[in-house]
Amino acid sequence: MDLRVTDKLELQDCEYILSVVKNNHELGDLSAQNIVDMLKDNEVYSIFIDNKIVAFTGAITPWLSRRVVYMLPDPNMSQRAFVVVKNVVKKILEISINDDEGINRLEAHVKADCPGFLIFAEKVGFMKESLMKNWGPDGDDYFMYRMVK
Repeated sequence: MDLRVTDKLELQDCEYILSVVKNNHELGDLSAQNIVDMLKDNEVYSIFIDNKIVAFTGAITPWLSRRVVYMLPDPNMSQRAFVVVKNVVKKILEISINDDEGINRLEAHVKADCPGFLIFAEKVGFMKESLMKNWGPDGDDYFMYRMVK
């Protein structure tokens, strides 16, 4: 298994992941170009296994002590790929929470009716904090997860 992690998100990779995810979840009018534009000045990592993108992840820093972590994985990735991605994401989160930039809180917002993503958030070290009713763009409920120093 050939693993490669890059610190950028290419439009074609985002389009692929988004097309796969949209088959399983309602994402409204979110487009790959919207995502790439939104993340261009933020932390982003693309994870490839055998030269195929399986996830992208990163963080947006709304203020100095807090980062909101995001991840969009290929829901069809193999169990073996899942374990690799989980370990890569855990390492990225450890670096992010332990850097010297004054970050003391990471957050993740996970759609409440996506059990696989809820489990993933916990497996990489997040703790469930609260239920946010009607929070998503589609009016769905989301859980807020947190990781603190």
